[in-house]
Amino acid sequence: GLDDGTQGLEPRFSCNLLIMDQKTAMGAIEDLARSFLAMMYYHNSSISVKVDRPYVFEDFNRTDQFDIDNGFSEVPPKNLKYPPVLIFNNLNVKDGVFAYADVDRSTKLSAVEVTYLDKRFNYTPRTEYVEDAESIKYVGLNFKAIDGIGVTSRSQARRLARHILFESMHTTETISFTAGFDGLLTEPGDIIRIDDEIRSFHKNFGIVLGTSGTADYKNPDGIYKDSPPS
Repeated sequence: GLDDGTQGLEPRFSCNLLIMDQKTAMGAIEDLARSFLAMMYYHNSSISVKVDRPYVFEDFNRTDQFDIDNGFSEVPPKNLKYPPVLIFNNLNVKDGVFAYADVDRSTKLSAVEVTYLDKRFNYTPRTEYVEDAESIKYVGLNFKAIDGIGVTSRSQARRLARHILFESMHTTETISFTAGFDGLLTEPGDIIRIDDEIRSFHKNFGIVLGTSGTADYKNPDGIYKDSPPS
């Protein structure tokens, strides 16, 4: 559990919600998803939810015995690797062009006020104000008030405000491009990587023209000395 501000512990997310107004089913599910920092989207004839958190990737090519045999004691554990779901480069996007744009400075937030129903005071409406002094120096006082859906504790409201401030200040650039059919392999919230030769001046991609019939293992991290055991 996390600190609840009263020398106790509480879950990272809790949702105490009473839906009294009529709304669509999609709108109700979106409200529930926002209560634990998730996005809801329609995919493959079903509703899916993606939570804003790191997703663990298991490198099945690495075994514990293989790490011991090769003395890999200082490298990160295999379950701490977070590779991209898909890599986009100048060969698999339309016209090989990526369009970059900076995020408008005036849209960055430096203060957030969250309205919530405090369970310690018979669920009466209260507000929690959070500001970032360094952000105010950079963009001035750019304030936003939001409704903390399902939030009934002050500490959770504060965590929500800090999350919004962090996301706003660290979103600095957007990239636009048109992908091919391989873009259908991604879902909203997936991590992707951009290898743009025009911007990085390095070409680290290519096209597979054929195979020789033999298989050689190549690790892009450069960890393995030889091919892993079969």
